Amino acid sequence: MKYANAYFRGMSSFAYTRSAGVGATIRHRRRELGWTQQELAERVGVARQWIVRLERGNPRAELEPLLRTIFELRLRLALPPEPDDDLDDYVSGFVSGPRP
Repeated sequence: MKYANAYFRGMSSFAYTRSAGVGATIRHRRRELGWTQQELAERVGVARQWIVRLERGNPRAELEPLLRTIFELRLRLALPPEPDDDLDDYVSGFVSGPRP
């Protein structure tokens, strides 16, 4: 399974295979900044319920607001493919989840 890596200033990198890990990191960073879900939603331009679903690990979160959320939280997202990856395997890993 391929990983989406989220890199944080002053922190180690984390690799996630599930949206729940990304959501937990977003919640952690929001709390670290002392923001409520409503404050983050207003900054991103989404409903508070969207932030709630994202923090709970919504696997179908829209890309544009997700990227705006990452920007507002001053996080960096990296999705580096491994050199020996097959493109079809790489894409299917994100779509279908990890393989045993």
